[in-house]
Amino acid sequence: MKSLALACLLAIAATNALPQSEIVPAQNRIVDYWLIDAIEILTQWIKNKGLDPVETDIELDYVSRDGLLQIVGLIEGLQFKGISDINIDNLYYNIILGRLDIDLVIPKVWFHIGNSRIKAVYAGLKADLEINGSLIFFNIRIAGDALLRLFGGSVTILNMNPNFSIEHIDAGWTLLESGEDYSCWINNIFNTEIPNFLETYKNEINTVIGEQIRRAVNRWW
Repeated sequence: MKSLALACLLAIAATNALPQSEIVPAQNRIVDYWLIDAIEILTQWIKNKGLDPVETDIELDYVSRDGLLQIVGLIEGLQFKGISDINIDNLYYNIILGRLDIDLVIPKVWFHIGNSRIKAVYAGLKADLEINGSLIFFNIRIAGDALLRLFGGSVTILNMNPNFSIEHIDAGWTLLESGEDYSCWINNIFNTEIPNFLETYKNEINTVIGEQIRRAVNRWW
């Protein structure tokens, strides 16, 4: 019995002394390949749908079914790019705990529209909007850990605890309504109010994001 106990202790010590890549290469490779494949599929889907990059003009002509809302106008020079640039900043899988520590980041998402004009009517209230400018999101990040189950070369997420964050939002809009300047108002929403909202409700947001990722991954992968 003492010999068996000693052998177990030596085996544990030897295992701890080896690099993690040498201890569980097969399991780590399954997780690596699964995650890389999932990100590549998502990236390609975004590009195939024409969502990144986007460069177009949009003509608006909309009337709601009840006729209360009418929108007409032209959005010129709409540009959008960066959403498919998903990077893995950190990836570590603990085979003993079945836990994946991960850090995904999109470095920069850029949205821009040229000189555009939109007229809207809602229940008799009219708005004549002129807008142009850009919006940049820096380091959109999802970090955290996930409890995984590996079976037959496939991966299932049992639970996920994400931490969603945006490092910085830079809004530079010019917004006029019937000649009156509302630029400071709309820029304050993006630069101040939205970051405050994300901080105030981060627990609720993280819960929703984690559950949606878990369901999507388990369904499609």
